[in-house]
Amino acid sequence: MALATPLNIDHHALNINTMRTLWTYRCKQLFWAWAFVGCCYTLASLWPSSAPSIIQPSFVDDAIGFQALWLPVYVSFFVFIPYGFFTLPHTVLPVLRTAFQVCGVLSALVFIAFPTTLVYPDVSATSPSMGSWWAWWHQMDTPQNCLPSLHASLTTMVWLAVLRFAPQAACTQKAVMTVWYGLILFSILACKRHFALDVAAGMALGGMCFAISLRGFNTCRSSASTEPDPLKPYKVKT
Repeated sequence: MALATPLNIDHHALNINTMRTLWTYRCKQLFWAWAFVGCCYTLASLWPSSAPSIIQPSFVDDAIGFQALWLPVYVSFFVFIPYGFFTLPHTVLPVLRTAFQVCGVLSALVFIAFPTTLVYPDVSATSPSMGSWWAWWHQMDTPQNCLPSLHASLTTMVWLAVLRFAPQAACTQKAVMTVWYGLILFSILACKRHFALDVAAGMALGGMCFAISLRGFNTCRSSASTEPDPLKPYKVKT
């Protein structure tokens, strides 16, 4: 005798709805993480403060001259961050989002209390083809807020999240992200957007903020469990 089916489920529609909900959830997590950092960065640059201190280059910075070919790698930062948010398990995105937000607040406090800048190179003389593009980018960015480097901080947090939360079988993804991460860090120095001290401070800040967020979610399971599960409305009880 055939068993009666308790539910007549359209699994195709269920999968589409689940994917849409998960996509929306990831977009929201990325937006609230990145937008919050952007707001903190902008407010810190507009905050009235004393004249910024000029960071002096180290022997590392002197050894690495400006290299225009690294500009595309530097800009790939804007792909690296979303890639992390859209490939990591959705349940751990609140940890990464919170780490971004903590980093935004702490970096803004440093920018306000200890404003810094550096003497930027004359790119038009060394690389005429990239001079106009670099000048446009420099104009869009603030000349201060150098230490710590948020470019380094955010990439460090995404990289740590991939190492910590990506499936154990995703060895290739971890290796690719590690190489990509290293190339972005080098491109920051090669494009002379920051000095080695800024990058090191950014890496340290990113690691600290990720550790704070991870520890907070590990010690407050009840708070973490209240984070909405985007798949919950579409889970079917059998």
